[in-house]
Amino acid sequence: MGIIQTRRLALGALAAVAIGSGSGHAQWAGGESDWSTGAAVRRLDHELRGGRSRAAQRRRRRRERGPRTRSASAEARTLSASEADRTLSTASSLAGPSCSGEVTGIRVETFGSSLARDDIGTLEAEGCFPEGTRFEWSVPATSAIVGAGPRVNVHTGSVGANLVVRLCAVGATTDCRTESIPLEPPRPRVEVDTVAVVHPYSNGAVYRIEGNVAHAPPGTTLRLFKHSDVHYLDGASAVIDEAGRFAFEAFALTSVDRFVVELLAARGLGSMPRCSSSWCRGAIEELSGHHVPVVPDGDDAFAFGTAYIDHPGDHPDPHVDALIDLMSDEAIGVTGALVRSSWESDLCFLYGQAVAAIALGEAGDRARAEQILDALMSLQLPDGSWYFAYWEDGSSPFPGEGDFRYSGAVAWAALAFARHRRQFGTSRYDATLSAVFDYLRGMTETDPGKEGLRFNPSDLAHTSWDETRVVAFEHNADALAAFRMAPDLDTSGQAALLEQVLLSRWSGTYFRPGFHLDNGENWVEIYLDPQTWGLLALGADSARTHGAALTDACGRFTDSAGVHVRESGILGLYDFDVVWDTHPHGRFAWVEGTTGMALALDRFSALTGTASHCGSESSASLRLEMERLTVPGVPGAVAEATVSPDSPYRSIPTLAATAWSYLAASGVNPFQ
Repeated sequence: MGIIQTRRLALGALAAVAIGSGSGHAQWAGGESDWSTGAAVRRLDHELRGGRSRAAQRRRRRRERGPRTRSASAEARTLSASEADRTLSTASSLAGPSCSGEVTGIRVETFGSSLARDDIGTLEAEGCFPEGTRFEWSVPATSAIVGAGPRVNVHTGSVGANLVVRLCAVGATTDCRTESIPLEPPRPRVEVDTVAVVHPYSNGAVYRIEGNVAHAPPGTTLRLFKHSDVHYLDGASAVIDEAGRFAFEAFALTSVDRFVVELLAARGLGSMPRCSSSWCRGAIEELSGHHVPVVPDGDDAFAFGTAYIDHPGDHPDPHVDALIDLMSDEAIGVTGALVRSSWESDLCFLYGQAVAAIALGEAGDRARAEQILDALMSLQLPDGSWYFAYWEDGSSPFPGEGDFRYSGAVAWAALAFARHRRQFGTSRYDATLSAVFDYLRGMTETDPGKEGLRFNPSDLAHTSWDETRVVAFEHNADALAAFRMAPDLDTSGQAALLEQVLLSRWSGTYFRPGFHLDNGENWVEIYLDPQTWGLLALGADSARTHGAALTDACGRFTDSAGVHVRESGILGLYDFDVVWDTHPHGRFAWVEGTTGMALALDRFSALTGTASHCGSESSASLRLEMERLTVPGVPGAVAEATVSPDSPYRSIPTLAATAWSYLAASGVNPFQ
């Protein structure tokens, strides 16, 4: 895939304020919540594996910051009234009495360097500018500006020097500013791109591991580790050519699941954290989510690249074969087995089990799909629900870590059972499906004007908001699909109620993420999934008349300045935005969201008889972009997202990203 280093931010419910509330991550509930099921998966996976991610740290800082009102920007500091007015004027491009067009500064976001070039990142004009202001940027000939307007990218061939930038805001008057921006030295990089078997043996194989290294500091060396229970140092030496291309050859037993090539200080391994002279216990690198021998700190370790060992299965489709690779050997009940949620975790998230069962069923692997469903049937709680995640043996970190039973994840499990029942005409899971339907009905608020499936059955201690008082769009879309897929078991007309819940979130151009039963609608935050999943889950007539949601999302969740294209060479969509904020909250390509958009474009095209595009991209081109995120070693395994400091997602390959890639490539809408 390239440099493996990133992952997704679960944004969310801030303190209760008068202006309203939300669903995916609500602006009125009190700290950052994991409103979307996928966001919670990523947070809990990282924290239960023994580390707090950068996204978790950002959530904690937001909780500590407390509530925001609509007159505040997304800055971490409190704004004065005049500053807030200026921020809103800038965000909405409205001329005001204080909008003189003066350039007060140039904001810099540094993204570091890639193997191909040295990049400084993004520049943004600061100030208050009247409508119609034109921005003219200039840099030395050794650098290049990409984009136009108040926010652009800059590529520079110089490092360790200063970049001189001149900006003129041209409107009723012309105001210019020149700044000298110091460039930091390029970051060391390691990229593993090839893992191939050289000589197979009965108990393992000799592998050739190839890749690139760039910007290695003096006094460092490349070392190869093999991971099974810990990271074992291999004695092989790297051959490195003048272009920075390296190659190792090493034997690995069948118990080894991945290689890690790490750029380390040229001294004894035993002097480094959590290491002996020949192995390291390792730790999670916060930005990417990877478990590595030594976390890069600029002293002991500087960069790493990871490649996974493929254990080829019996399915011709590489995505399906990769999903099979994640199946656990631990038996649940007599015939059940769970699926690990990533190649670096033993956790089995409920949402992932559902998506995997749907994908395997669609791929014709009924037996393995039923292994997953049999495991869930055995693990169903007496009230019809499930916990948010399990270990491979069926035990769960919950409720010990809290009563995590997010309704969206439970609804996805119901959807998997209902879809399997319809696809294969089996009554095997009718009792399980009836029980979870009863549970979801019981979780549904029915007061007029406040109808909807509530977020969680109990208030969770780790957030400052009450999950029992929140209704999330995503959760209701999941449940709508499940009930509609088993109409004979929908004895109370639940599907009709849930569809109305979704339609009531329509703003005129996009679907709002949800509401708080006490504080009202969330008009503050916008999420990608309600736009795409809404179009995928709604009935045909409703979906046909709400295509504006896709148009809005394509304009909002793709990066017009091209940051993630520059950083990774891959185009996709990210997940979250704030209505009035001028700074995008993400610039990364997110696989689940982008493949969901591809499927939503296909459905809208089929319903309307017109070709639908996401900007200049078609559904086919979006699929192809996400296929470029397959990881070295396992051909069908797909990473969650591209590398970016903005991304709360990680760059490790996951079950959900792989399953959604298969569904998108096959044209399967899991909601219908």
